[in-house]
Amino acid sequence: LRGTASTLVIDKPDTEVSQILSRLEKYCSPRTNEIMSHYKFFTTKQNFDVYLTKLKELIKPCNFGTLENKLLKTQIVLGIRCRDTLERLLREDMTLDQVVAFCQSVEAAEKNCKELESKSEVHHIAKQTSTVVSKQKTTINNCTRCGKTHLINKCFAFGKICNKCKRMNHFSNLCKFNTSKQNNINNKKGKSYKQHLITTVDSETGSNDEDLVFSINQVEIKETVSKKWSQVINVNDTQINFQIDTGAETNILPYRVFTKINTKKLIQPTKIKIESYGGYKLTPKGIIILECRVKGIVKDVQF
Repeated sequence: LRGTASTLVIDKPDTEVSQILSRLEKYCSPRTNEIMSHYKFFTTKQNFDVYLTKLKELIKPCNFGTLENKLLKTQIVLGIRCRDTLERLLREDMTLDQVVAFCQSVEAAEKNCKELESKSEVHHIAKQTSTVVSKQKTTINNCTRCGKTHLINKCFAFGKICNKCKRMNHFSNLCKFNTSKQNNINNKKGKSYKQHLITTVDSETGSNDEDLVFSINQVEIKETVSKKWSQVINVNDTQINFQIDTGAETNILPYRVFTKINTKKLIQPTKIKIESYGGYKLTPKGIIILECRVKGIVKDVQF
């Protein structure tokens, strides 16, 4: 500071100290530039209260004089980003104080709305999460299919084949199907027993065979079954004993049985593939539609 003072040009050697201090203050004070002051004033962006305070600070060195309030109001309006608020300010002739009060009320309302929406969203997420957790913790005690305790949809018998009835999704020690009578009939008549567990039927093409794509859990074909699970159906004037399975989505007719049916229709080729639960694949010879009669009802059925 002493070096700076020595460089100052002083007209009179006996200049008072106050004058020297005045020159030092003028030298050290930052030089103002009205253009830069205008730039800062017109480009500032903040939330409204901070924005207003900043504008009032920036407008002072701009030397707008009597236009200060008018230009301050104009800059407030130009800085509004909300279209509805801007239209309202442009539509009505307001004073500076009215513009400030209106903008403050709009900003407060928007803040309150966001706070309410945030609370509602948090409540919804928390409720949904607790529901999922409660479902995950739901357990089944002494399951009627496997006899064990496990989480819901986690049964140990799922996908397993019962050794007694040959049906799926339960263990033999919990089997509820009475198969002794059925087995005695099969043994007496010496008929063979065939079973196909089909889980998927896929088509290699996605055009003509799309309506023939099925998802099947179990289809059983038995040559000799009890009357409880079978039905004699007239197929083109040929009586055939069919195994009924309400869970099947397609109909399977053994080729050796088809050869006994009196029909002039030809089997149509198909690219459908049938895969059993254990991975065993069946390749059908094709598809055919035959007339079926049962209890006075006539239907054309596809096999």
